[in-house]
Amino acid sequence: MTLSPKQTLVAMSVADKVRDSLMIWGAPGIGKSAVALQYANKMYPLRKDNLAKLEFMRTQIEEEQDAAQKAQLQREYKAFDAKLIDQDCNFIDFRLSQIDPTDLRGIPVPEKVYIGIDGKTLIESDLKEVKEYIAETAVVWAAPKVLKLDKNWKGVILFDEINSAMPIVQAASYQLILDRCVGEMKLPDSCLILAAGNRENDGGVTFTLATPLRDRMTHIEMEPNHQDWIDDYAIGKRLNAATVAFINNTGSKYFNTLSPNDPSHSGGTSPRSWERVSQYEDLNDGSIDKAVYRALIAGRIGEGAATVYIEYVENVSKLPDTMKILSGEIKELDKNLDISANYFVSLNLVYKIIDLYQQKQEKKIEVDEWSRLANNFIIFLENNFSEYYAELAVLAIRTLTQARVQLSYKEVPAFQDFVKRYQDLVRRARTLG
Repeated sequence: MTLSPKQTLVAMSVADKVRDSLMIWGAPGIGKSAVALQYANKMYPLRKDNLAKLEFMRTQIEEEQDAAQKAQLQREYKAFDAKLIDQDCNFIDFRLSQIDPTDLRGIPVPEKVYIGIDGKTLIESDLKEVKEYIAETAVVWAAPKVLKLDKNWKGVILFDEINSAMPIVQAASYQLILDRCVGEMKLPDSCLILAAGNRENDGGVTFTLATPLRDRMTHIEMEPNHQDWIDDYAIGKRLNAATVAFINNTGSKYFNTLSPNDPSHSGGTSPRSWERVSQYEDLNDGSIDKAVYRALIAGRIGEGAATVYIEYVENVSKLPDTMKILSGEIKELDKNLDISANYFVSLNLVYKIIDLYQQKQEKKIEVDEWSRLANNFIIFLENNFSEYYAELAVLAIRTLTQARVQLSYKEVPAFQDFVKRYQDLVRRARTLG
């Protein structure tokens, strides 16, 4: 049985409650460590990383006019504020394949120990007052600093690439994974211990996972899911709208085909390779030689997928310019456009609104200009998506909420009418956010 990334998060939550160690198996590049980090940020959010969200939530409460919804937002604010943790980090990615056994157990350091005739241990400053004592040399283990954590530390410790580690390193991790300690190093009781690795048939450099180590963990296998990737990763990281729209349109067909049997140099596609394609696409403003661009895309996802992808990108590039929509020059889309084209346009608009909001915050554009463009965005959203493509309107509001974009009624008057007219839609989007 395999689990999607969303289901893997649930499995982590259950294992966390019983303080079990979880081993996540899966192909390379599918986002095992990314899901582990997502869980850490969700379950152990750091106050220092969420100051902007707290301010955003406070502003939402002030703007909300519906009494019941305001009370709900206040409850959510209090619950979130109480959950925040005051510490430096909540996630440690420890690559076992890149260390020696001493990196885990620690380096032996000699230390003098003084024992009085009564058997009690003495400190060096006591020796002047004590006539008889025994001096012995003991060894203490200098554990790696990254794992020397406060006993109350909360978060996730991921031992990645565990079955790519040499057997002797695996052996050093036995006690740490089961008992949360090795030598003189003890891991906090309040953390989730995860391990991750590729399967033997994935074509990577792996060693058989030692049986005692297997028995110290609960094993699950994660399989990538294109919709989870879009909803929980790609849009949040603002990967290129054309790349995200392509995956949304083609589903799982080209999303994850990585295989050691694939004859192409890339070996197929994976979530990791699509993120790289997105980065190439961000630079594709016409200045890159077409042959070079095609070679780079094919070199990441294979020739077959690249041919289909490039054709799709060329088609969506002919859709209306984002700034012409926001300036009010284009008010309506062609009614004959399919859902994929509408998806691309809506996502591109949302990305641009996020950029403009940041520019307004940094005083790079005037508030009046922001107000005009954001107002046109809401009007366009209502005229083109709210009635027939409600899911795109939900996507737009949810993405803006997640990006902490505040559409205040004062600056964006059209948003007040939009909220009144589509209360259920906005509430659903904000809840998902």
